[in-house]
Amino acid sequence: MFAGLALLIGLAGLAVVRELTYVPPPVDGRYEWTLHFPGPSPGATFKTAPGDDVRGMLDILLVDAGADWGGVLEQTGTMRIELSHISAAPLGVRLLWRFWGPKGSPPPDRMGRSLLAMEVRRTSKAPPRYELVRFGSGGRETVTGTFDGYPHAEDAILDDLARVMESIQAGRAAG
Repeated sequence: MFAGLALLIGLAGLAVVRELTYVPPPVDGRYEWTLHFPGPSPGATFKTAPGDDVRGMLDILLVDAGADWGGVLEQTGTMRIELSHISAAPLGVRLLWRFWGPKGSPPPDRMGRSLLAMEVRRTSKAPPRYELVRFGSGGRETVTGTFDGYPHAEDAILDDLARVMESIQAGRAAG
């Protein structure tokens, strides 16, 4: 009897926590993203919808932002890129902000969640070789590929970004 009651209270508690932290996916399938990268424009925010050519949009985005990733890699030897998804703030975050946030400031309506962080590193100068490193939870680094020449490394970056974005829009985990 007590175990059944404890189980019901536990399930009700889980339901309350889920309701406070869950943000359903957009009804129309549109997603808003923020891509942070080095350059004159240190990033960009843009939207995609199901059926969009995400890879093509990323190519256009880099041209429009004046991104010179190859030049950054030549100067510094490393470049970090991060993809975030912007969505409505969960009810729990808005409630916490309202009662414990800075006095007089409105609760956040929207918030970002980091989905993919990666870094390109130059491993040799002549001939130019690069490695693509993905950052996981806890700062764990995983080398996902090595490339001869910058164009191959850039293609790998954009392909990874497009794959993650399309996976999320399709309702699958980004792993």
